[in-house]
Amino acid sequence: MPNIFINLLNLDICCVVFWLQCINCQCSRPKPL
Repeated sequence: MPNIFINLLNLDICCVVFWLQCINCQCSRPKPL
């Protein structure tokens, strides 16, 4: 797997799991409501 895909997955996980601290993550998705 290219690193790009791994990075995208990590960003999504960071945004979904740690969306309250999303400021520290460059989320590829908007924060959940």
